[in-house]
Amino acid sequence: MPETPLTPELFQNVFSALQAYVESRYGAGEAAYFFQQSREKVRPYFPHVDQFEMNEDGTLVVKESAPDERALLAFAAWMQQFMKEIQQEIIGLPLPDIEILTEDYKTALETSGFYEFFRQAEELEFE
Repeated sequence: MPETPLTPELFQNVFSALQAYVESRYGAGEAAYFFQQSREKVRPYFPHVDQFEMNEDGTLVVKESAPDERALLAFAAWMQQFMKEIQQEIIGLPLPDIEILTEDYKTALETSGFYEFFRQAEELEFE
């Protein structure tokens, strides 16, 4: 069980940090496309990713008021896949370390286990 309570806001903050970085360089359309594409790739392996979706204005909707560790794992895998796809498809976009992008939430993400799950998901390959 994570030491930090998992709240919808924590997930939304991470999502927004990654989204803002990509949108500032390539626009909202590109960011939305890669978020959707990467979500669909991890879904068969991490069905708890269905607890998260983007609404029409591009913000993250968290369906559970108290997401659990399985949701955290699915979310970390999704964000890792998003970062991989951005790096593969948008040549020249330097992506800083996830801990730099999310430094405002670093303590909560460390104690929740997000960074560990995120690093572990780096080894995964999705078709």
